Amino acid sequence: MLRKNSLTSRILAMVCITSVLICTLITFVGAGVIYTTTENSLKSEIETAAHTFLNSYDNKYHGEYYLENGTLMKGETPLDEDNFIVDASQIYFSSDIDFTIFLGDTRMLTTVKNPDGSYAVGTKCDPIVKEQVLDNGLEIFFSNVDVNGQNCIGCYIPVMDSYAQVNAIYYAGIPLDLAYSNVNRAVMIFIGISAAVLLIAILVCSLISHRIVRALMDIRGFMDKITSCDFSCEMQYGGTLSRKDEIGDIARSASTLRDTLRELIELDPLTCLLNRRSCRKNLEDMTAENKPFTVIMCDIDHFKNVNDTYGHSFGDAVLCRISSVLYNFCDACGGYASRWGGEEFLLVIPETDDKKVRSMLDGLLDTVRKTETQCDGKSVIATLTIGAAVHIENEPFDDTVNRADKKLYRGKNSGRNRIVM
Repeated sequence: MLRKNSLTSRILAMVCITSVLICTLITFVGAGVIYTTTENSLKSEIETAAHTFLNSYDNKYHGEYYLENGTLMKGETPLDEDNFIVDASQIYFSSDIDFTIFLGDTRMLTTVKNPDGSYAVGTKCDPIVKEQVLDNGLEIFFSNVDVNGQNCIGCYIPVMDSYAQVNAIYYAGIPLDLAYSNVNRAVMIFIGISAAVLLIAILVCSLISHRIVRALMDIRGFMDKITSCDFSCEMQYGGTLSRKDEIGDIARSASTLRDTLRELIELDPLTCLLNRRSCRKNLEDMTAENKPFTVIMCDIDHFKNVNDTYGHSFGDAVLCRISSVLYNFCDACGGYASRWGGEEFLLVIPETDDKKVRSMLDGLLDTVRKTETQCDGKSVIATLTIGAAVHIENEPFDDTVNRADKKLYRGKNSGRNRIVM
């Protein structure tokens, strides 16, 4: 469930509102364009139908319209309903278009029907049609006009008599519901497509926003661990660091920050081994987890003489050279090395068998004896004195360190360059 004020919910809200507004705008504009285009097309078709019918009828029957004994006449020709319907269907082939001939404002011949199915002969035209077409002689196209009680789209053409007076009207038109039925279906399909696009857009944006927020939460969790001095942490999702966007840049900067802080907080700046504080934390963790380990205290023999004889820069070179040997030893054993202070080092290895530890330390001491430090054309081989103590279960780690330290001093007092266990 999304939290109310979470970043994901805000992104989704923003995307949803924007998508709805865009889809609504597109739907209204699209529907308007469809309706306008359809109306223009219908107007052209209906006007063409009206003029075609008028011209064809005038060519077939000559003369003016008048009423004789209740029969509509055109010149000498009587016109009846049956012939009119046949003529209308032959002159214009669209079965959807209705045709009417008015004498005055009365329908004399028409394909427009009453609700009962009979033809609406004798009914009147809309008053606005009478005013605009019959009285003012204007040819008018109506996008919505009352045709015998039904809303229609139609064209009215006035017909003049020999006195230049409008005495008849031609009409061609289609009921609105019929004219726009296909348009309404098209608009509904358009709305359905817009709704589907909206849902897809929301779904895609939801997935994208979830990935963005997940990456940000990954970085936040990573930074929380760093603030608690857990510099061994990694980002949970491997994809966060490999992202090519700004979030990836932030993740890589956070990783660099972790490494920098680790060097500043955990590592000794000269030897790059763990410092005393970090070593104690590791010992505390291992003790809490009941992991077996051996503490090894090392001290460079006669280091003060090296500083006094060759200078402190040479002494630093010796420290770094020996540190490299100690680091490699612990790395091979699966342990870690730290600079405990001055020329003293504390090593921790997971091995606890006395004989194996002794054998490993013999190898270490032999390696140190063969390690030469060169600086400014001078060369020195330093030696180590080592005291080791295996951690006893439930023993405080400080007690283990003190036991190893006592063995170290016993080794130093008994001649140095040796191992005391």
